Amino acid sequence: MSAKGPVLAAVVLGSLLAVSAARHGAAGGHVAAVQSGYVNPLAGQSWTLARTDQGVDYRPAVPTPVRAIGAGVVVYSSTADCPPSGWPACAVIGYRLTAGPKAGNVIYVAEHLSGLLPRGASFRAGARIATALPGYPWTEWGWADCGGSAPAVHYGGAADGTPMAGGLAFARFMRELGAATAQDPGPGPDAVRSCR
Repeated sequence: MSAKGPVLAAVVLGSLLAVSAARHGAAGGHVAAVQSGYVNPLAGQSWTLARTDQGVDYRPAVPTPVRAIGAGVVVYSSTADCPPSGWPACAVIGYRLTAGPKAGNVIYVAEHLSGLLPRGASFRAGARIATALPGYPWTEWGWADCGGSAPAVHYGGAADGTPMAGGLAFARFMRELGAATAQDPGPGPDAVRSCR
């Protein structure tokens, strides 16, 4: 047997493992983003995976920086957006991406947060935009309506916790960036709305 066979097999196996890691990296993995100008906002941090519904839920074990996926501007910021029409724990920040392939789309991060940047603040990819706090209701990340205060795709009568098109799309996007999700979102789009 020639030495080329084992070397070729090692190269192929290494390539397959790299692709698998990029698609299914750990929530806090160090996998580089595959979309120009965007970062894995969970990289280097410790997050526990939770459900996908209107967005993707992540649980921090300790107060943890919420990092921006891309350069953007805050379009909504509130710690008083409480039930019955608002968020559990009352906090939500929405930001419009200003660069990269998803420029114009708005992302929200909601629920158990503090230290939110104010409306109008601009930032770069990877910047801290809030702090996630441990304990229920954790955090939810997803595609927002153009105002930034609510999910782009609502439950519309479906039960709380039902995976919605917007949450599944955001889960695909997070996986493209190297972040893991608790549920496999399957094939489909990685965005649901542009607010250009």
